[in-house]
Amino acid sequence: MPPSIVTGIVMTLLMAAHSAFWLAILYVFALIRFLLPFRPVRRECAKILVRIAQGWVTSDRFVMDHVIRTKRFASIPEGLDPEKSYLLCSNHRSWIDPLFIAVSLQKHVPFFRFFAKRGLIWLPFFGVAFWALDFPFMRRYSREHLERNPEDRGKDLETARQLSEKFRRMPTTVVNFSEGTRFTRRKHEAQDSPYRHLLKPRAGGSAYVISAMGDRLAGVVDCTIVYPTETTNFGDFLCGRIPWMALDVKLRELPPRFLEGNYLDDPVHRDEVQAWMRDLWDEKDETIARILREHGEASRE
Repeated sequence: MPPSIVTGIVMTLLMAAHSAFWLAILYVFALIRFLLPFRPVRRECAKILVRIAQGWVTSDRFVMDHVIRTKRFASIPEGLDPEKSYLLCSNHRSWIDPLFIAVSLQKHVPFFRFFAKRGLIWLPFFGVAFWALDFPFMRRYSREHLERNPEDRGKDLETARQLSEKFRRMPTTVVNFSEGTRFTRRKHEAQDSPYRHLLKPRAGGSAYVISAMGDRLAGVVDCTIVYPTETTNFGDFLCGRIPWMALDVKLRELPPRFLEGNYLDDPVHRDEVQAWMRDLWDEKDETIARILREHGEASRE
């Protein structure tokens, strides 16, 4: 049996076993939170649930460190504070991305909440975990849908505002994969994307978080994820077939004017946010090209 298959079997068993362990503990407190919907109980359960999730991430990192040979590179700036709230914007390459971000930044920023498609709440086992950990579920309405159903405009903004209220006393990191979907060459060509390594960014999700959380955000954590190949799947990760993965992180100030605008109804504000996002993506595209060159050259040495 090839070594990569053995590694894949061991990784799958370990990931399944420790995920089941943490999920079982998480379910207990999720049930308490559901059955006793009193504010003090919910608040304490929320803190405990975060500690459980952090323990889960720590065990993920331990397994990754000791079972697979994939090298992880993370460039993390000074100034991040786990007691402050952030908006985290990232490109999206693979199902590995949330795990890679979590294990790399766990000690540097508060616990993560990922924007999730609403259908994921029905995902076996993990859907309940997403609900218990207060992940924001977004519907991602298309422009055509909103034209036919104008009453749905602003629902994602309302979701972001509810998220803000939940975390008024508890710092959080709201993660937005701004491309809205995982990168593939087919999607890249269909979009006629102006970037070499990225899809076009969508500014709406970030704008909603900025509008809802306002001056409680300490900044924007700008993450760029890079793998050696464009198509990197979770099976390759489990089997240790990915030689390296890189995460470049920059801490950016949030333009103060963004706190006052209305993304839905103010076209000038909307254009400013979109232009800001395009600038981030221009730099991100160059960062990916640089990292690919550096690691390509290193592999040939």
